[in-house]
Amino acid sequence: MSWNGTPPSGSTDLALNRPATASGQCNAYEGPAKAVNGSVGGGTSDKWCTLTPAKWLEVDLGSAKKLDEFVVKHASAGGESASYNTRDFSIQVRSRTSDPWTTVATTTGNAAGTTTHPVNTTARYVRLVITKPTQSTDPAARIYEFEAWGV
Repeated sequence: MSWNGTPPSGSTDLALNRPATASGQCNAYEGPAKAVNGSVGGGTSDKWCTLTPAKWLEVDLGSAKKLDEFVVKHASAGGESASYNTRDFSIQVRSRTSDPWTTVATTTGNAAGTTTHPVNTTARYVRLVITKPTQSTDPAARIYEFEAWGV
């Protein structure tokens, strides 16, 4: 199921303004909350950025929700160079903190500014795990939005 910019009927971005944590951040104004604020138009400070060796962003949806699709808006979606778009990453879910993470989508070789990932799952916690942050050797991961669509 791919909706090409129009979410499934009745579906909403369940990650929007939800509590987010991350492996780190590049500076004080590029924290994980920027990846779930619903905006990509605030310039280069309107993103989550990290330089940590392990790169992950986690969002608590508040309760277990039925999920239809994930959307990731990478660097060029926010106006940065496409060479900074996330190359390799996966999306993981779990319903309780005691549950192991389950991978529901894996992407390698991405160069696009926005990626969509259809799923059919239920989860409370969603996580983006980045294994290659850019198209080059630049070590910074830059995510403008991490959306979890569902009901």
